[in-house]
Amino acid sequence: EPAVQGGADWSHDSGLYAGVWASNVNFGDGDQAHIEIDVYGGYGGSVGKFGYDIGILQYLYPGASSSQNYDFWEITPSVSYDLDVASVGASVSYTPENFGGSDEAFFYQATIEAPIGESLTLSANIGRWNIKDNATFALPDYTVWGVGLSYALGSLHPKLEAFSVGVDYTDTNIDETACGSENCEGRAVFNISASF
Repeated sequence: EPAVQGGADWSHDSGLYAGVWASNVNFGDGDQAHIEIDVYGGYGGSVGKFGYDIGILQYLYPGASSSQNYDFWEITPSVSYDLDVASVGASVSYTPENFGGSDEAFFYQATIEAPIGESLTLSANIGRWNIKDNATFALPDYTVWGVGLSYALGSLHPKLEAFSVGVDYTDTNIDETACGSENCEGRAVFNISASF
């Protein structure tokens, strides 16, 4: 379904940053959660072609019953390296109390991003969720992956410099029996975004 998303970020020359991001959501929970708000901050920098970052993120779902245990936080250290033709990265996210009260969880992820010409960017990622309480989370540990293309519209006209369009395809290795619905199937997401 369509989603309207927006965020604001602040950063300092020292490497400190903070931000907020929000999106409408629908978990099929009788509409207890209508919106997700993410509040985050951290520190990052680079040494030559090597980049580093450590961030903390709080997920909030206002309006949802506290018994759902939707709200949780995580910490994510990450590293990246510029290969000139592409940028590669790796991260590990940890939360002591995952979404829905499913106990500790780790998310391991590797990414790559490569420009194709001046306006087109190809990206890909693969990640693995390890969740301590799979029964509460209602899914087994699983792998997720995706590929995407984004196009900067500024190459078409200077007035479109703030805008980009893209398409992403994501999928998991969860079979239909374990998922119990169509929500784990692969899907394409089309997006248009603007940065100011």
